[in-house]
Amino acid sequence: MNHILDNKTIRFTSTMYMRPYPLIVLREFFHKGGIPGYFFLMGDIISVFTTRQRDPELYASVDKSSVITLAYLAICLFYCIFSLPTIQGKKALRVLTRKPMIFLTLYCCLCVFSSLWSPRIFYTGFRAIECLIYLFLITLLGINLKEKSNKQEQEMVEWVILWALWVVFWGIIQMVKALGISSLATIDVFATGGRVVGMVVFFAFFISRRHILAAILLIFSFLSLINKIYFGFIFGLFSALTVGNIKMRIALPFLTGTLILVFILFGMTSIQKTLWYGYEDVGWRYTNGRDYIWLYSLDLALQKPILGYGFVTGEKEALNSDNMGGVISTHNCFLSAFLGVGIIGPILLFLFFMELIRLVLRANLPERFRAGMMGTIIMALCLSITDPGIGGRVYGSWISVVLTSVFMSIISWNNLIQCSNREFS
Repeated sequence: MNHILDNKTIRFTSTMYMRPYPLIVLREFFHKGGIPGYFFLMGDIISVFTTRQRDPELYASVDKSSVITLAYLAICLFYCIFSLPTIQGKKALRVLTRKPMIFLTLYCCLCVFSSLWSPRIFYTGFRAIECLIYLFLITLLGINLKEKSNKQEQEMVEWVILWALWVVFWGIIQMVKALGISSLATIDVFATGGRVVGMVVFFAFFISRRHILAAILLIFSFLSLINKIYFGFIFGLFSALTVGNIKMRIALPFLTGTLILVFILFGMTSIQKTLWYGYEDVGWRYTNGRDYIWLYSLDLALQKPILGYGFVTGEKEALNSDNMGGVISTHNCFLSAFLGVGIIGPILLFLFFMELIRLVLRANLPERFRAGMMGTIIMALCLSITDPGIGGRVYGSWISVVLTSVFMSIISWNNLIQCSNREFS
């Protein structure tokens, strides 16, 4: 017999979130991710030994680093294929074939298909399949974490926080390897893993119970001197406070008033010293040439608006064809998609972000979860339109955006299923 649940009952085990959660030791961090977690974390170690600089025109050539990467991806591919018929694999497929992840899945499949008209068929196919491998592996990881944590979504968020620190650690190792031990004494150390730290900063600020680790990530975010993270934090914070609890909504006008007061007192200098830190002046002209790259990329994309130039390969060759100074990406996911696979690409990515926002707002999440997730989505948008990301190959902000998006989708869908079961029980 149907019955109406009161707000206290339907809040999807909110008491589970409110109780203090003990610190998970490093051993548990590895254990809870299971086999997909081991494969996923191994990628950060491998990148230390495979990252190198070379002539942009040789991007499709195969060297020792490429062989190591190919071997790693081949192992991950076999694992994903063997996981397909398992219960975990079927659950992962269900996540990837429902909104919002269905749009990102379709985009990756379209990228594979674009190899048919790409000037470098095999390279385009390889990079597109790489996206699918990581997408499925990350989804398997999310499913594994949810089940091994007794469906306690708090642990999924805490795992992401620990993963961000894991990326920072190996990023520092990579920096020392490239620049020497003296690099640890520079401010650049705080920019290590910047795209990952920026992506999880709202998870740390609003959701995480590990306050010390959250403080470390916040420090790294503010001292990273990465402008796109500053933009994402400002816009994300306003969005988070808007959808949060009553205390957060009350804080919103105070934050707005403070920013207005700072601007009145210091004028454009306050913006130049923060959002446009390190640039000559304030404005889109002072964005390391992104304005020129975006206009040039849009002009090229409009010349082949239906099919594009082929995933990744077309983007690189189109940008390199006019002596763009070794530019390897448009630094905008929508333009990368437009150049790679045509107009359908940016439409799919736009629908992906919009449906992710809709899902988070639709789910009856605890206020701090909803606030943290909304801030994270806005940060993902800011990084995606100013940085190499989900419109291109697995590089830049791609992994951090996809990981947080998959986890937010699993948590939100799990909430909707629980609420539905309670309504009709």
